Amino acid sequence: MLLTKLTRAIKVWTEAGVCTKTIDRPKLVQSICWLPGGEAFMSVEGGDVVKLDLTGKVLDKYSFERLTILDITVTRDGQRMLGVGTLLSSQDGLQPSKCRAEKQIIAYSLDKKEIEKYVVSKDVCNQ
Repeated sequence: MLLTKLTRAIKVWTEAGVCTKTIDRPKLVQSICWLPGGEAFMSVEGGDVVKLDLTGKVLDKYSFERLTILDITVTRDGQRMLGVGTLLSSQDGLQPSKCRAEKQIIAYSLDKKEIEKYVVSKDVCNQ
């Protein structure tokens, strides 16, 4: 199986190159990644990461207030998501005006639905 992302959709392909499903999404799809086992995948959509099955059914949603997630991966055990994102505002709602937005690498517990650790980095980029 293969997944490809469009601006607001995800296509599911067979090994023979046949598109079996186009899953429309309400937001811009930033990136996608398979979950261990290949039965489901994650779609990064702005401040949300959505867990979907291969039919397009939403299985779960992880929201990140004040963060725009750019890319993710899920650990082999399926317990954590590692992501790269940009902090949009402080806890007080303040936004950077003269400096660059803070880039972060986060470790997120999928079971607890919380950020376990994060590292601030000036050199994080999505390529």
